[in-house]
Amino acid sequence: MNFFYWFWAFCIVAGILYSALIIWFLNGWRNIPFFKRKNNIYKTKISVIVPFYNEQKNIENCINGLIYQDIKTTELEIILIDDKSTDKSADITKKYAEQYHRIKYILNTGHKGKKHALLKGISESKGDLIITTDADCSYNKHWLANIVEYYETYNPNMITGAVKLQTNKSLFQQFQQIEFISLVATGAGAVGINHPVMCNGANLAFKKNVFSELKDPYNIKYESGDDVFLLHNFKNIDAEKIHFLKNKESIVVTQASSGIKQFFKQRFRWVSKATGYTDSDTKFTGLIVFLSTLLWITGLFLIPYKIDFWQPTLFLFSIRIIINILFLNNISGFFSTKIPNLLIPVFEIFYGIYVSTTIFHLFFNKKTGKTE
Repeated sequence: MNFFYWFWAFCIVAGILYSALIIWFLNGWRNIPFFKRKNNIYKTKISVIVPFYNEQKNIENCINGLIYQDIKTTELEIILIDDKSTDKSADITKKYAEQYHRIKYILNTGHKGKKHALLKGISESKGDLIITTDADCSYNKHWLANIVEYYETYNPNMITGAVKLQTNKSLFQQFQQIEFISLVATGAGAVGINHPVMCNGANLAFKKNVFSELKDPYNIKYESGDDVFLLHNFKNIDAEKIHFLKNKESIVVTQASSGIKQFFKQRFRWVSKATGYTDSDTKFTGLIVFLSTLLWITGLFLIPYKIDFWQPTLFLFSIRIIINILFLNNISGFFSTKIPNLLIPVFEIFYGIYVSTTIFHLFFNKKTGKTE
């Protein structure tokens, strides 16, 4: 059998595996029931942890969103961890801390970095339920109430939540929105089948006593990946005790990357942490997505050498588009985001280019994402 037929075989297998994987996650998404809040008075001690660095443009909006949460409890503290900011965000935060007794400003005096800031904030917290978020986020006023009521109803070890991007109408930011929604829904679907693979630290809650049992909750030697490494550690304890909160009031809104350079810099950080993954579900998912993308990209380069390579290339490309349209059409309503089907092929092309670029960066850049 010559190389052309081997390539055809690889494309068929990759198409089948990719389709099965996405349908598996879609079934997991559908398995998760919608949660509807009934009460507004709670007993759980809550600590909201917000690490920040040079967020003077966003921190005030974040704090106001947390202050005006519609939740009746005296057991709530908002801990803002300053990771050695050099702008005016610390001054803004200190003023709020002086005005509101629930707000605590803490300077991270130890090692710099988000993970160290989180550890500092959690060590200073008094809550039984820790909720983490980011300084560039916005919230529905019932965000905390939904998380706490879900926690008191089902008693999970960890609650993962939905995050969406605040975007304009540019094609670049629409691409980011499609990718972000896909990642969040994939993470939720994986939770729905008891095989968690990813989450977002901008909307994450967990038991402090379980967190305290972990020796290295954030895999501190890696600069990025605080949320995913923590998820994997909780998964090792009990995957079934990790839940996804499927409720529109619980969606957190964060900022999209403003430019290509910022976008790729963020993605390079995301990819760099992959070398530290030990979770088999996560590695399998990443491998299938990467190989199915790399194959059709490779096919494009093979077409000039043999025109017939357009057939397996188009086959795999089409399979990915069809399955992605199916997936996105089933989840976009939850995020109140309309995704035109005609945009998906454009997304797939851009996605292929960016995945190839980031993987190339991972293999040929000396920095592996480790802090040591």
